[in-house]
Amino acid sequence: MLKQSLILGVALVALGSAACGKLGKKTPISSNNDLRREYKTSEATFRTKYDGKDIALYGTADKVDLTGSLGIVRLTEGEADLFGTPSFRCNVDKADMARFTQLHVAQGTMVRLKGTVQIDGETIEMNHCKLDRIGISALSDD
Repeated sequence: MLKQSLILGVALVALGSAACGKLGKKTPISSNNDLRREYKTSEATFRTKYDGKDIALYGTADKVDLTGSLGIVRLTEGEADLFGTPSFRCNVDKADMARFTQLHVAQGTMVRLKGTVQIDGETIEMNHCKLDRIGISALSDD
């Protein structure tokens, strides 16, 4: 009886660990440049994987314009090996602009953004873009 209980206990622990790994697994947050490298490697694969999908990414704000009916935040391109690949442009709905303003998002601010990818020629757009985090916390998965 003790042996059966021990085997059952080990089986339950293993099953629980496996379930936690599957159910608790978070989508990794990619950097702006990591995603641009994927695009550079294979535009077709990138389109299949991301076009029309919701993603989260982090990077450094390069241009912030929250004055129109649709705000725009561009992320820094920076790395020489990525020149010629499309940059990310975050399209911020009017209703979400206040959060960017309240948290003082400006050029040079590290941000984590969430939005729906739309690939449009020379730009990878994130529509309905929301500000998730700023500063060093943008790099954390917590």
